[in-house]
Amino acid sequence: MDRMSGIGGTDAAAIAGVNPYKAPIDVYKEKRRLVEPKSENSAMTWGLLEEPIIADFYARRHGVELVSPGVMVHPEHSFVLGSPDRLIAGQEKGLEIKTSSGRMAHKWGEQGSDEIPEMYIVQCAWYMLLTGYESWDVAVKIDSADYREYTISRSSKLEERLFEVCYDFWKNHILEGVPPEADGSNSYTKYIQEAYPQDSGELITVPPGDRIMDNINQLFELRAVLNRVEEDKEITENIIKAYIGEHSGIKGDGWKITWKTTKSTSKVNYEKLSGMLAARIGNPEIVKELTAACMETKPGIRRFLASA
Repeated sequence: MDRMSGIGGTDAAAIAGVNPYKAPIDVYKEKRRLVEPKSENSAMTWGLLEEPIIADFYARRHGVELVSPGVMVHPEHSFVLGSPDRLIAGQEKGLEIKTSSGRMAHKWGEQGSDEIPEMYIVQCAWYMLLTGYESWDVAVKIDSADYREYTISRSSKLEERLFEVCYDFWKNHILEGVPPEADGSNSYTKYIQEAYPQDSGELITVPPGDRIMDNINQLFELRAVLNRVEEDKEITENIIKAYIGEHSGIKGDGWKITWKTTKSTSKVNYEKLSGMLAARIGNPEIVKELTAACMETKPGIRRFLASA
């Protein structure tokens, strides 16, 4: 079964807006085959290498047999699919295996609870919708030796909402070829830039009452608020800088503010260099010719400006 033919667990978390590594537009582009599959990064590689080790530890600890099911498809809703890490043989329970860095340890709650990152809760809920199982375990290894287990119980309310959101996304965006609504993710910003790299030079006259006016008015209101906040920020920072004076900074109980001089940097003054070369060579035209030969043109980018 092709993963592109439906929505998986990590896709569902992205569509629901709780996957910090993937935005809805990323799912759209993948399923519409508008981008090449992403290559593994270092974290993904190590996660895959450690997965069988963590699975074996879980199996020995609980005295169970684990099965790798591959890609599974819902018996009634073919767009609902997934690749659970493991299923527990003889039980209606699955297992997700995760690795995490120490700096993310605070996102994992007490051992045995259901306090795990929201994206993994959604992923488990999607797999319970897929399989009909009533619970799902999550085994995580944080850094080198902090092993924890959690259990997520089935929630019909979460499943219903998740199914509704993902079905709408699949039907109205993936199948229809209509991109999801804009959001503030870097992924959507990149998508817009790639979709419309050049402008035509024409301005659109917006008729009164057009729906875009709500967004335009909101933009000007938000910019006014940001300008006031930025001004207040500058005033506050200058007051603190004046307090710091010639010192490197100030500190207190659990906080620190520094105002340090950065290291000096050096760069070539090409205008001065060009003049010196012309004087040495004695022929300014040669310098102009060499400069023109070394000239590189970078394509322009679209700059978003708003004025009223």
